[in-house]
Amino acid sequence: MLFGEVPALPVVAPVTAVALGVLLWRLQRRGALSPLRAVVAVCVCIYGAGVVANTIFPIFLDKPGGTPPWSSSISMTLFDDYELSDAIQNVVVFIPLGVLLPLIAGTRSLWRVAGLGVLLSLLIETAQFFSDHFLDGGHVADINDFFFNAVGAPVGYGIFMMATRTPILARLADRMSWPSTRAVNQGEARGRAGASRSRV
Repeated sequence: MLFGEVPALPVVAPVTAVALGVLLWRLQRRGALSPLRAVVAVCVCIYGAGVVANTIFPIFLDKPGGTPPWSSSISMTLFDDYELSDAIQNVVVFIPLGVLLPLIAGTRSLWRVAGLGVLLSLLIETAQFFSDHFLDGGHVADINDFFFNAVGAPVGYGIFMMATRTPILARLADRMSWPSTRAVNQGEARGRAGASRSRV
């Protein structure tokens, strides 16, 4: 039986456009906007939109009534009736996160990337639990998805680090990387100091 559902695109697309505008505005405000960094911002927003659209949606509108037990919205059995193709798919979904984090956050720590991957995976599974239990969502929280998603981020980071051993890719990554707030503040401080010396 088919149910009506909340369409993902009309919800996700405007939010993605706003997020992209905010990211570009922040880069511009910090004097760090460039074509390559804008491309990274677009990739971040498209990636985020894809994750939300494929993990939170569909949300059904006219499922039969009744309140199912909370246990029906979560699966806590590791590796039980879990297909290899599902495991690979969940790892692949988080590989871009391991590539994007070093570019947008300056992260150069495997453990930090892994920790952020665990945190994002936990947020997704939590959102799926509440979506399924309270909003008639089409996904349930699954410990297997959580585990393999979390594996994907460090895999992506490893790919990024190996790729940037090549000098040309290292230079490209450096030009695409967003400067940290600390680096921007230090640059502004040096600029003010230089201006003060020039007036003396």
